[in-house]
Amino acid sequence: MQAGDYSRLHQSGIKDLIEHLAALRAAEAAQIVAGRAAAEAETARLAAEQAAIEAESKRLEARRTVRTAFEYWNEIKLSTRKDGGAATRRMFNVDVLPIIGDKYIDELTRSDVLDVINRIQKRGANEQARETFTCLRQLCRFAYAREWIDKEPTAVLSKSDLFGKKEERERTLSEDEIKELSHRLTNAGLLVTSQIAVWIALSTTCRIGNLMEARWEHVDTDKGTWFLPDTKNGRPFTIFLSNFAIQQFEKLKTISGTSAWCYPNRSGTDHVCEKSATKQIMDRQLIGDKAPMTNRTKHKDSLNLPGGKWTMHDLRRTGASLMTKLGVLDVVADKCLAHTEENKVKRIYLRHDYKEEMREAWRQLGERLSLLIYPNAQ
Repeated sequence: MQAGDYSRLHQSGIKDLIEHLAALRAAEAAQIVAGRAAAEAETARLAAEQAAIEAESKRLEARRTVRTAFEYWNEIKLSTRKDGGAATRRMFNVDVLPIIGDKYIDELTRSDVLDVINRIQKRGANEQARETFTCLRQLCRFAYAREWIDKEPTAVLSKSDLFGKKEERERTLSEDEIKELSHRLTNAGLLVTSQIAVWIALSTTCRIGNLMEARWEHVDTDKGTWFLPDTKNGRPFTIFLSNFAIQQFEKLKTISGTSAWCYPNRSGTDHVCEKSATKQIMDRQLIGDKAPMTNRTKHKDSLNLPGGKWTMHDLRRTGASLMTKLGVLDVVADKCLAHTEENKVKRIYLRHDYKEEMREAWRQLGERLSLLIYPNAQ
């Protein structure tokens, strides 16, 4: 700044030129700093914006469709189930993936879920619809836990609203029905192995799934035991075989031959489908003009009984009921069903295993069945 400039500043009323010049320099410095800060802020803003764009791009690339989410769920969860997830895969391949498989799972809505369920219900398969809904809910919760979706579309849907209250079955076969069943089985066009399955299920009170998966290494007809390494409650269990049950297993052994499985599949590489015997039984209880499914039996009403439709699981209930009718204590019959004690105190402190009582209960049941089914052999 020149002398003339200083003079003009002085004339304008500025007396302390040194202070004024210092203030000017400070203002210039502050302006430079502010400019740098603004530039840095803009650079940071642009960098954040670019990072957000890249993150969104990666998110979109990583988005999963219902199909790819199901495949991952199948790999992580379903494959660890007893059937390796086969039943659920069949269900999704038929009723779910063709409808919503290509939809992004984070865009899945309640309407999409209901569309799948309504299609199944329209063909009269309400229980199948219920099972499908259950599995869809499991998949959605699996996705939610992994933050693939922000909200779970099935959360506000109620099973009771969609399907009604599920009725507990109470069906048991009377002794007269058991007698009649013994005659009807031989004329129903059933596989002999399935006929045997009926009597084993009834005389052992086992779950049909455990029987279809049984291996001969776990059946000891000499000792009269059938060991179940895995049951519904996750614990191993031993069934004490009556003479009646032993006879059924011995008949079965002559058919399955050298297979490791009591009920081998056609190739002998595994056990048959758990629903194999169940389907055969249900196909033979069609009422009226209802026709059996394609390639199913023509003996559509050959296993109808006076008390109404019955299932393989009803045989389990029937066996336990017969035990109590014969004087077996309820607690013993319940033990024979491999139920877990619901009362925590009893479960922890009452440790008697009731093995001898259970053995006797199965023996009495077997003797009663022998009398009903083979009356002339007595």
